[in-house]
Amino acid sequence: FALATEADLARHVGVLAIAPGRVTATRNDMKDATYDRDAPEALGGRDCGNGLILEHEGGWTSQYCHMAEGSITLAPGDTVTTGTPLGRIGLSGRTEFPHLHLTLRHEGRVVDPFAPDGVTGCDTPPEATLWAPNISATTGGMMDLGFAPLVPEYDAIRAGTAPRDITAEAPALVLWAFAHGGRQGDVIELEITGPQGQIIRHRALLKTSQARFFRAAGKKRKTDRWPPGTYLGRATQWRGDQMIGQRDTRFTLP
Repeated sequence: FALATEADLARHVGVLAIAPGRVTATRNDMKDATYDRDAPEALGGRDCGNGLILEHEGGWTSQYCHMAEGSITLAPGDTVTTGTPLGRIGLSGRTEFPHLHLTLRHEGRVVDPFAPDGVTGCDTPPEATLWAPNISATTGGMMDLGFAPLVPEYDAIRAGTAPRDITAEAPALVLWAFAHGGRQGDVIELEITGPQGQIIRHRALLKTSQARFFRAAGKKRKTDRWPPGTYLGRATQWRGDQMIGQRDTRFTLP
């Protein structure tokens, strides 16, 4: 359950209890910071970051990880009901992007709530999962999309601070897409259409699977200015003939 960018942390997205239970353990004092792969020892084995564990009836437990520093207001022994606020999504522990890592266990064994019997697929019926019928797993897609006058730095895209303003005198017109769930062999298609028709259509093949990634394509300005009118950017993630995700963005030049 991820946030698109680090800037979204300011939205204070809440974490709720999935079922009635009792708090058995908490941690609430780790800084929100991107995990440094070159210094794993800095975590001291606290990969979960800030979080808590709930004990439920029937031998079930749920563990919530990577929550925001200081956001947990419960203590061991407290009881909760379904939907009780537990804290906020954060960036603590062994994580490179803000998200909630939920682990469900039954009698100590990890259980995938989307596939409790260990078998699932695109046609798995909702009643075969442990979730409410309106919750489904996503296998990828576009998280953010924008125009820029140059190819943005990946750190800026992840932080939500990538440039988005385009002027008529911009040196280039670049469309960038930030996506998740990329698998080896996926194709990312980037298209820019302007007031005079198609400007670019670029297809990039993913050579390796990537949890999060970005791609960009564009065209340099060859005249005094970009023509006035509306510009449409579209990013599509393909897995064979299946569209995994698509997102549009647009702007208008006077």
